[in-house]
Amino acid sequence: MQRLPLDLLPLVISACPELNARERVWSYVRTWRQVRPTLTGHDLQRLGVPQGPLIGQLLARLLAAKLDGEAPTRLAEEALVRQLRSDVPCPTSTVRNSTLDVGR
Repeated sequence: MQRLPLDLLPLVISACPELNARERVWSYVRTWRQVRPTLTGHDLQRLGVPQGPLIGQLLARLLAAKLDGEAPTRLAEEALVRQLRSDVPCPTSTVRNSTLDVGR
């Protein structure tokens, strides 16, 4: 739903037959869409991440970690980036992580 324009959300909500699904859409509108990682692409570059698609992949992973409560603070986000980067010896290598595909 991240890319869905807000003006389409009433249509999505009306199409949800289950109350639980409608409540989840409203939770997204009220809370989840406002959540962003603390770190930016520039912060990732300062941490040694090369410019390129990996930055977007890491930002997406940081957002998921933030939403899941895995990285609630800036320090936790930095630690997660370092952990993920330690699994990636070279930006051109293909390394599969359970939540991050690099070089694909």
